[in-house]
Amino acid sequence: MPRRVRGGRATPAVVALALAALAALAACDRAPAGPCGGGVQHGAGPPRDTLLYCTDRDGTKAGPFREWWPTGAPRLEASYRAGKQHGHTVRYHQDGTRQEEGDYADGLRVGRWTEWYEDGTRKREVQYGAADEPQRWTLYREDDGSRWIEGGTLHQREHGHFVEYYPDGARTAEGDFVDGRQVGAWSYWEADGTATTTPRGAYAPDAFGAEPDDGAPGDAAGGNDDAADARPGPHAGAAP
Repeated sequence: MPRRVRGGRATPAVVALALAALAALAACDRAPAGPCGGGVQHGAGPPRDTLLYCTDRDGTKAGPFREWWPTGAPRLEASYRAGKQHGHTVRYHQDGTRQEEGDYADGLRVGRWTEWYEDGTRKREVQYGAADEPQRWTLYREDDGSRWIEGGTLHQREHGHFVEYYPDGARTAEGDFVDGRQVGAWSYWEADGTATTTPRGAYAPDAFGAEPDDGAPGDAAGGNDDAADARPGPHAGAAP
């Protein structure tokens, strides 16, 4: 039989039950409200769906943005703030290895970004600055991971000083670009280190790189996003 309350005073057992109930309510208040917090969730993760992102009550993207491959492996981890991509971003190959990684600030890439080939070998590193500053990048070979080209890009055109290397680290070619065009005197070397007047490397005429007489396709919108042509500069995927 439960103990009776005398004189309107609660017994220790009643007090304990009341405290336990208050603690449970407090725990519920602290429980996470899902990936979107107080925002609105769109989509879902595997196995229900392959896209999940958050918006505020007005429909503006804000919070996590996640995408998965059909296999359920992660494809993209990103986030938004006030409708613009903001914060750390990681893309993945289908096998789950990293494809590229870096940070956004209010819709622009900032700092150092790194890309990898599917076998995990480093592909390129890009250093982003302000929208009106060239991005400096280093490209690496897939077969042996050796440094291939160091260069720069401004508004999706080659810009700045370029150096190309043989797999052993010796220089192949060196010179400058301005607004997508090779300018000034370029220097070239044979594989044994001997200087030559014959153009060598990816930026020689008729190679798959830049032609001295033709500029690269420009970007009317400007900005600091990656180049999108067939040259061996930085070519990252489009933002979600």
